[in-house]
Amino acid sequence: MATLVVALVTAAVANSVGEELLWRGCLVSETAGLHTASRYSLQVVSFGLAHYHGLPSGIVGCVLTGGCAAALLWVHQRWGMTASIVFHIVADLVIFVAVLPWVFFTSWIVVPQ
Repeated sequence: MATLVVALVTAAVANSVGEELLWRGCLVSETAGLHTASRYSLQVVSFGLAHYHGLPSGIVGCVLTGGCAAALLWVHQRWGMTASIVFHIVADLVIFVAVLPWVFFTSWIVVPQ
């Protein structure tokens, strides 16, 4: 059980730091010359589309993660990168824990025999 907790926390931290540095770091600085609405729209749409194959997948997943991107961008603009990373880690941990029973108790993962 301890190994699972360490794995989930490690995955959440790695994913959150990477995505925040890319979207709220690089993309924010690289689009600095654009109008604010365009910058924010690019953030929300690209983050949503990048999660098209996530859980949930498809357009529902895009809309949900797009909304999360808007919240993360607001946190980043208001309190900075560290706050958006912490917010993202907490969100990822909630998602991982919510999805965990589904992963373990369905045929989502195909184990070679």
